[in-house]
Amino acid sequence: MADQALINTQTGLLAAALLRREGICDVVISPGSRSTPLAVACMREAELDCSVILDERSAGFFAL
Repeated sequence: MADQALINTQTGLLAAALLRREGICDVVISPGSRSTPLAVACMREAELDCSVILDERSAGFFAL
């Protein structure tokens, strides 16, 4: 189980770094247990402006 947590954390950090590298500046996060590694990684990236919206449907409209 601990190995899977490490894999999820590393994958989230890689995804956030790739977003930043590709010029993405704004990220909309709907935190939940499955998206926690990605949400934390995005919040750690200083160059990503993260907006947290709890409702996933509202977050989708906001992101558009």
